[in-house]
Amino acid sequence: METAFKLGVELARVKYDVLRRQGIFVIVNGLKTIVELLKGLNLDLAVANEINEWIKYLNENYSPGDSIEKEDGNALVRDIERWRNLIEEALRKGELAKET
Repeated sequence: METAFKLGVELARVKYDVLRRQGIFVIVNGLKTIVELLKGLNLDLAVANEINEWIKYLNENYSPGDSIEKEDGNALVRDIERWRNLIEEALRKGELAKET
């Protein structure tokens, strides 16, 4: 469950980074960390693909030092909250397999 805990912490950190309007580099690195942590869990969720789409979008539309625009930031925060809920639901249902 250590990976699940780290995943929760990282989701909260990235959400906070978005709300503080940190640079895209910081946000993208946080999203990449979340994807890596998801690889350590066996969840049948599309969350990793969605995160990779966000990473692609941010890299294509912003420079590393840019701050995320309010509209994009709000959408990303909503997605982060939804991802957290999906992961928590999967954990409650016992859909989490052993960590790899």
